[in-house]
Amino acid sequence: MKVRITRDSERVITLADKWITDEIIGILRSENAKPYEQSIAHVASGTNSYFEILKFEAEIAKNRRICDRYFPGSADYDVWISMYAYNTFDGFYEIGCYLSDVWDICEDNHEEIKNHMYIGEYKRAVM
Repeated sequence: MKVRITRDSERVITLADKWITDEIIGILRSENAKPYEQSIAHVASGTNSYFEILKFEAEIAKNRRICDRYFPGSADYDVWISMYAYNTFDGFYEIGCYLSDVWDICEDNHEEIKNHMYIGEYKRAVM
């Protein structure tokens, strides 16, 4: 998974914490993002349909709900995922979520994870 440091990320990263973000990027470099794409789309849409993933980006961010999730000393740094997903039946979704929340997805907590996500839902008008 390619994780970037964006201009928004630079605003929250201190020089003293730069090693943390570099370490997180290194850990996730060999991680495959494909399994996450469909899981995120399923939780956001509430369906089990297959989605075409139009965009998938990951950037360093802060998440006050975690502490040392990636390794001891990683503090509240996390990875924010932005993606666009499309399905003919369910419509177009603009989704944002933290990678730490994606790791926590299981059958019992879809609604809780969905509450932590940003979801822009655009459905086709039925005439």
